[in-house]
Amino acid sequence: MKGNYMKVFTISELIGTMKQFPLMQKVSPVEVIKSLKFFTDVPEEVLQEIVDEIYIHQYAKDEIISRHGRYNEWLYVVLSGEISIFIITPDYTKLELYALGPEDFFGEDIVIRNEPRESTAIAYTDCILLAIGQHELTKIIASSPATYEKLNNAFLQRKMRNNLRSIPIFTHLREEVFNEILDVVKLVHVKKGDVIFKQGDVGDALFLIRKGDVSVYRAMNKNEELISLLAEGNFFGEMALVLGEPRNATVIANDDCELLKINKSDFDSIIARHVDVYNTIQAVALERVTGHELFDSNEALISKKLIELNRAVNKHIDVIAQCTFETPKGSALLATLPGSRYPYVYPRDSACATRMLYRISMSRLRSKDIAFRLLAGIAKFIYNCQRDDGYWGQRYGLDTSDKSIYKQEDNVAHGVTILCRYLLAAKNRGHIPHDSQAYIDAIYKGVMFAVKRYYRNEIHLFYSTTSIHESAIEEGYS
Repeated sequence: MKGNYMKVFTISELIGTMKQFPLMQKVSPVEVIKSLKFFTDVPEEVLQEIVDEIYIHQYAKDEIISRHGRYNEWLYVVLSGEISIFIITPDYTKLELYALGPEDFFGEDIVIRNEPRESTAIAYTDCILLAIGQHELTKIIASSPATYEKLNNAFLQRKMRNNLRSIPIFTHLREEVFNEILDVVKLVHVKKGDVIFKQGDVGDALFLIRKGDVSVYRAMNKNEELISLLAEGNFFGEMALVLGEPRNATVIANDDCELLKINKSDFDSIIARHVDVYNTIQAVALERVTGHELFDSNEALISKKLIELNRAVNKHIDVIAQCTFETPKGSALLATLPGSRYPYVYPRDSACATRMLYRISMSRLRSKDIAFRLLAGIAKFIYNCQRDDGYWGQRYGLDTSDKSIYKQEDNVAHGVTILCRYLLAAKNRGHIPHDSQAYIDAIYKGVMFAVKRYYRNEIHLFYSTTSIHESAIEEGYS
């Protein structure tokens, strides 16, 4: 499945169609691609090799091109129209990171880090994009170090902007202030076990963790005690800057880390011009001072367990995200990828996945927001699969058409459960969906269908086909 775009065709197909015009008869597909600045440094023989695998994707206004937390196989070059790149902040605010226009590119993270998207791209206007797959992109950068450098620089700058905007002290700063901060940020690499600074040192910088995690120690009763663990997205060192005091703790890297560093001299220059920045960071610093005074030593151990749990959970989230495909009717969680044996959505599978997503979405884990978005998307798809009488079948295609080959009554229960989990998670997160009544109606229809068709009043159980293995059908009650 290539995506959710309106139309797709190759450069060669486009040029072939245009050959009917005299002016285009001598134009080759490679010449068209070579005219774009993105391909300036790519050897012509490489372009000749990959030209038939470069696609044109056409999106309508407001259509999502790629979504935060999902893997996407394309790097895009904008041919026409405008693209908005945004994130959803912890307080559910939609925050635009930057806008892109003709000849800009995005999606470089697929080749630099092979990571899920850290932001969402949406068509701000009707737009046409050049789409380059990962295989072709690998050939391009192998033949052109300059192109790789271009992609890597864009990746680092955009990731830095994303990371900074995701941190509460910078999330809602005015764009001009934020850009000033962005201009003075430096990327620092530290090795596992490195001491970033010691208690008593002069406070000369604020750090933000982009990758890895650190331990924070404080000298107490002639011993150094662990007082906190900080992971990706956290910041430290702000108290020395804001309060003008020496470092009150020692910070050591637990892993090889990437840190974003803002030097005190640059920091002082910015806050002198923008009092609101100072007030925001000072408030956070004072809150953290109070928190440390009330510190319970068990919190550090809990934090460490949370960091470890985050890493384990993220692996499962990534698997679900890779098997989930966006459709106009919601997020389809496929049993196997398109083109394989079972490219279908099974309510049973979706119910298993949403059980985990439901728990994560209401936890303290960093992936809680991604989990909730996946849960919401899967629930929407399952909602659209329900028959008018309340029934859910064994499996569905990407267009929500019923592809069942067996009758499995328990899928009605799975459908109801998925919708219930979504609504409960939304309520607990303080986010009531605008279409919640439609989901409630669907739940009611499903329950009533099961009661009328499967419930055995004399034994107070529901009849169901419980398992099917290569035509061997097991039946029972639950």
